[in-house]
Amino acid sequence: MWFFFAMLGNVLWSISDVVVSMIINRIERSSVMVTWMFSFIQLVILGVLYVILPIEHIWVGVFALSAFSSYLATLSFLKLLQTVDVSVSSVAWVFLSIGVAVGGVFLFGDTWTALQGIGATMSVLGALSLALWHKRIDRLQTLILLFTTGILFVPTFLVQKSAYLEGISVISVMFWTLLFYDLYALCYPLLMPSRRKRIKPFLSSMQPIFIGMILIWVLLSMVSFWATTFAYKLGDASLVGITENGQPFFLILFAWIATKLSPKYAPKEILTSQSIGIKIVSFIVVFTGLGLLAI
Repeated sequence: MWFFFAMLGNVLWSISDVVVSMIINRIERSSVMVTWMFSFIQLVILGVLYVILPIEHIWVGVFALSAFSSYLATLSFLKLLQTVDVSVSSVAWVFLSIGVAVGGVFLFGDTWTALQGIGATMSVLGALSLALWHKRIDRLQTLILLFTTGILFVPTFLVQKSAYLEGISVISVMFWTLLFYDLYALCYPLLMPSRRKRIKPFLSSMQPIFIGMILIWVLLSMVSFWATTFAYKLGDASLVGITENGQPFFLILFAWIATKLSPKYAPKEILTSQSIGIKIVSFIVVFTGLGLLAI
């Protein structure tokens, strides 16, 4: 069952990443202001959830620390999307999966069968080969961004798994993580004079398409986070982390769909017939590996 929720998270995160690529490359390039508006909308939704759902007041400080790491990772990810194609950004999840896998083995005593070990290796190598081939990565700054983005997300997922082992509910883990993330994103521009000056012009220049796409991003992110969170509750942290390497192929598909539906707001992605061969080979390698993980 964990595999289903992990793959559902892959699909939803991929759509979410394509939407945010459209936002950051076609509408508003300031990652701080984009996350500021994102957090404002999501805080309203979380406020409603707090009223209607049973939220446990436990591990609040731990969630606050892990959420700070996620906020920094998101800023790094948005910067990355301005530099590389949305599918290439998935190399960051290779670093994430490796970090979570190592943490799962050493912190939670995760064990793999030989087939799962082969599957994990195949999925990592397949995703890495696709992303590196799809657009050459030869700048040190880009490699640093990829590594930083992936590693900064690791604490969030390891904290989630730790919380489940202590019996904390999925909704509580999700609520506190997202709440503190939003508070960081909302407060940072307000506390920095240079950023604070941008808020009024930013609000006055907002287009309806921007607000609509931010709302879509918020809803997709919340459902994606829930699906991934549930996967971590049901399965080994190391295996769930590895399955996130399935995202590049969904990213390419949804980037192509978005480009066809809205060329004006197309995400940053190279879509040529020349790339089909290596994509098919990489697709087979990764999903064969993911299939072995599910055994």
